[in-house]
This record gives sequence, structure tokens and C-alpha cells, in this order.
Amino acid sequence: MINILYVYGDILRYGGMEIHMMNYFRNIDRKKIHIDFVVQTDGTQKGVFDDEIIASGSTIYYLPKMKTHPFKNYYGILKILGSKKYQIIHAHSDAMNYRYLKIAGFFRIPVRISHSHNTHHVLNNKVKYRYYEFCRKNIFRYATKCFACSDLAGRWMYHNHPFEVIPNAISLDKFKYNSTVSCDLRSKYGIADDEIVLGNVGRFDYQKNQEFLIEIIKELKDEAVSYKLVMIGDGWKINEIKRLVAENELEEKVIFVGNVDTPQDYYNMMDVFLLPSRFEGFPLVLIEAQANGLKCIVSDHVTKEVNQTGQVRFCPLDSSKWVDTIKNEKLDRSDGSIKKLTYNGYEIKHAAKALSERYIQLYKEAVHEKHRRLRKKHNG
Repeated sequence: MINILYVYGDILRYGGMEIHMMNYFRNIDRKKIHIDFVVQTDGTQKGVFDDEIIASGSTIYYLPKMKTHPFKNYYGILKILGSKKYQIIHAHSDAMNYRYLKIAGFFRIPVRISHSHNTHHVLNNKVKYRYYEFCRKNIFRYATKCFACSDLAGRWMYHNHPFEVIPNAISLDKFKYNSTVSCDLRSKYGIADDEIVLGNVGRFDYQKNQEFLIEIIKELKDEAVSYKLVMIGDGWKINEIKRLVAENELEEKVIFVGNVDTPQDYYNMMDVFLLPSRFEGFPLVLIEAQANGLKCIVSDHVTKEVNQTGQVRFCPLDSSKWVDTIKNEKLDRSDGSIKKLTYNGYEIKHAAKALSERYIQLYKEAVHEKHRRLRKKHNG
């Protein structure tokens, strides 16, 4: 049994990085692999997946947030890694992977994996930015293996250093279009059959750029065809977005659903999926939307690698161009998307099996290298 520690810089919410970790956690070969988690919290919140993780027999270590309690955070990770319980540490904190892998290197954890999930630092503090840049540029000094969610995310994090792309795989059949669920949800939210539903799933923050969607629905407000915007998720900017809706008298056009346990259901009620992000690593929601057969209109700041089915259109962040694209988009769903995504490696059962085998291979290689060095030293 190989013991692996997943390290994350927040609590586990309904975000793409967290769902990526959970998808692999649920489908990993548990006869050979055991995964525990390190999360960071202010002490008042609980992660949405915590009960599931604990019920499965895994451990969650709760550390105070680094930005508020840096020393407690540091000594907490020292204690966990110093137990020497883990053969692999897999860090999912982008530039901050540096910090955890450096400590893991001190304790000679044999396999130290850095995973890049983004293409930009998610912060606007200049001092922190410089520190994050230092960390990003030095990760390779302590990582024994570098992973990324896309080629773009890997090149941003690691530059010319080698890395492997681990797909943001999902349970594809779970997202297959269901007309009954579509009718039920459209009825629940008072959406007529002839209304076109524009959908978005994501955390409400600067990166996801939901204010751009409000500008789009504002420009579509007086069209002969009726459009509705359905937004799923939560986040620190949601009240600002709600104010924008009220200021522009769009309450009848915009539906805030909030966080949901079954996001796969809500894709069924959509006609077009929109993602106007300012930057992304490889948005998992676009694999979900494509699996549902949806046409997707996406910011041209998002990597072209997401277009795994031919259903994705890339547009610059110019609202008039998005409006024209929406008005001219054919609304028919693709019925071959799951087959294409499976072939391209986005079925989680297959991807998790491959990752299980990769973990085992990396550990065996690390043990072999350790023995080689010991023999060289002995013979030296």
C-alpha cells in the first residue's frame, strides 16, 4: 500500500481543483493506494466533501490558513510530513507547492509531485505576487515530478522543465443529457420552452469574470427571442454581481442558483454554456458541458486544449462579439461527445487507473534510485 498526501491551500469547496482531486480520490485503486488530505481553514468552515472523505477511511488534517497563522501552518505541515507516514506528497496549491515540497524534501519523502492547475496567480497584492513568482520559479528544485492540467498550465508553471498532463477527467455518463431533468428544472425556474437558456458554472470571483455575462444579457434583453441567464455557484463577488443585475433591471432575466450537489442536472436545462474567464488552467466545467452535448462559447484567454469535441467557440472579451456568436449559434446538442471525450482520455475510471499505475511506477523508481545511490556510496 502506498500512502499519498494531497495538500490543498483551502477547504474543499465546489471548485474545479477540488472536484478534480475528489474525482481521482473516488476512483483510485484503493487496494494499492491510500490518500489523505491536508486542507487549510479559518476554523469556522467545513469542506463540502469532508464527511465523504472521512467515511471512506481517509484522514483530513486541518491546518490554520498560512496568511493568518503562518507559523502554526508551518509547524503543522512539519508535524504531518515528519511522521514519515507518506511515500508520496501531491501538492495542489500551484506556486505554493514550493513550500510544501521543500519541507517534504527535508524529510526525504521519495516522491514529491507539484500539480499546476492554473495559468496565473490568483491575487493582486504586489508583494505577495513577487513571493509567489519566486516560489513558482523554484518549484523544480524540490519536485521530483511535475504534473499539470494542461500544456498551457504546465508551461506557465514550469517553463522549460518537463511535466506530464493529467486530464481533468470526470464520470462522463453522469453528465449525459437527460430531457426529463431538463423539463423539470426549466419548469421549476419558470423558464418557457421557447426561451434560450445561457448557462454558467463557477466560483464568483475576478478570474471567472461573471460581470461580463451581465453585460451580455443586458444587450440581449430587448431581442425578439427571450434569453435567460442561469448562474450556478457562489463566491466573494456574488453580491456585486447581484447588484449589477438589480441596477440594470435584469432580475427577470438572471437566475442565481447557488451551489448545488448535482451540477450535472443543471447542464440539462441550458442551451448554450458560457465561460468568460480572464485566465484558466483547464476548466473542468467545459468537459462537463461538452459531455452534456452543449455548445460552449469561451473566452480566448482559455487554452484551446479544452475543445475536445469541436463544440467550443473562442471569442475575445468583447460583448458585441459574444452577442453575435450567441445569436448565430445552432442550439442542437452533440450526441457523440461522450464517445469523443472517452477516446481523448477524459473518462475518470480510465484516467484514475492510469494515475494509480503512475503513482506506483514513480514510487518504484524512487526506491530504485535510493538503492542505487546507497550502493554507489558503499562502493565509493
